[in-house]
Amino acid sequence: MDIFAHGLWSNIVFTRFRKRDRWLAIFFGIAPDLFSFGLQFLFELPNVVGRLVRKFDPRTFVVPSYVHVAYNLTHSLFVFILLLILFSILRRNHLARLRPGARHQWREYFFWPFLSWGLHILIDIPTHAEVFFPTPFLFPLTTPYVNGISWGTPVFMLANYGLIVLTLIILIMFWRKKTISESKSRLAGLFIALVLALSVFAFFYRVRLRDAFDDLRKQVAVPTAELFTDVTKESPPPEINSVVASVSTPTVGTQKNLAVPFTSQAPFANWDPVHEETCEEASLIMVDAYFKGTKSLTKVSAEDALLKLVAWQKTRFGYFEDTTAEETAIIAREYFGYKNVSVAPLTLDAIERSVARGVPVIVPANGKMLGNPNFRNGGPEYHMLVIKGFTKDKFITNDPGTRKGENYLYDKNVVLNAAHDWVPPEKKASGAKVMIIIAGS
Repeated sequence: MDIFAHGLWSNIVFTRFRKRDRWLAIFFGIAPDLFSFGLQFLFELPNVVGRLVRKFDPRTFVVPSYVHVAYNLTHSLFVFILLLILFSILRRNHLARLRPGARHQWREYFFWPFLSWGLHILIDIPTHAEVFFPTPFLFPLTTPYVNGISWGTPVFMLANYGLIVLTLIILIMFWRKKTISESKSRLAGLFIALVLALSVFAFFYRVRLRDAFDDLRKQVAVPTAELFTDVTKESPPPEINSVVASVSTPTVGTQKNLAVPFTSQAPFANWDPVHEETCEEASLIMVDAYFKGTKSLTKVSAEDALLKLVAWQKTRFGYFEDTTAEETAIIAREYFGYKNVSVAPLTLDAIERSVARGVPVIVPANGKMLGNPNFRNGGPEYHMLVIKGFTKDKFITNDPGTRKGENYLYDKNVVLNAAHDWVPPEKKASGAKVMIIIAGS
């Protein structure tokens, strides 16, 4: 469970204790996490703040070995019991010096606030998944880790804090014999605490909440995606010219969607100078994965493929940024090994005919003319995306320029107007309207 919830539950359990003991219980309730991650948090505070407000790359979040050692010690029931005995002995000695010769009951020796430390461990056992810091409650013995419900899931967070608020209301209204004015004051404080808790929740889950809101606004359902089938095994391989033939070719239907797996050009949302320029690479990787029958691309595999492709281009061209349609076709031939690759004039009919035949299309474009609201600063000057399907009035794309680019729908006229090849001398996306067709290996 998160450290704030641990503190609140400790306050609830020890609410009938004296004020000093209750604050001690809150401290000991958060101490296992505080003593485990506190030093790392202080050491990395500038980086932590930067990740929250700018970019976050999970691969760079390395947990030092001392954190694991501290976590094992602070989340062990054996260590907790030893510390509880030690604190009780110290308390007994303190009382003996304070009142020499007086007889004390065992309850006076017992250091009750320290029990919140044990409560922390018991709560963590079912609220931590095995993938990230399962609770080593039997350390130093071998612990049968419990693969519980991760406390970080939105549903659990809402349920947990909802239960905390409900319990606090019950305590305030029924358990404590307070005056009406005191109850109102406590309720006002509880309301403020609830608003703050919800604000923290909304901040940390702002991305998921925004995605959920965007999903609710989506009204156009895309057709069912179709996996790649090698048509060349049933019929002679098509020439590129046949794919982009004239309008006299038979109609291709009203909708189509190819199962092209998606990756952002920044799989880990690390929009550094390299990943700002890898839309061409990401488009090629997606199309290549489609032809190979790959159903999905992991962040790790996509990032590895992107960086390898960037390194290859630096050797081949001397640069990797802003490759033209012809240069991108060279990459498809020489790096990926496709033979039937062509840069052809872009028309609505040619795009739909290619997709209808099971061949996705890579389109270079002026990113600012696409008008994608998910782009930063209005979008890049030069961009590439994959057209993988179409409906009556939309193109279904995999746009690597945003993490929301999978099955992203563009108006057909928007793409046709924005399509422009890169012109190196002018450093503008103002060239011809072309598309890159990789008609299989």
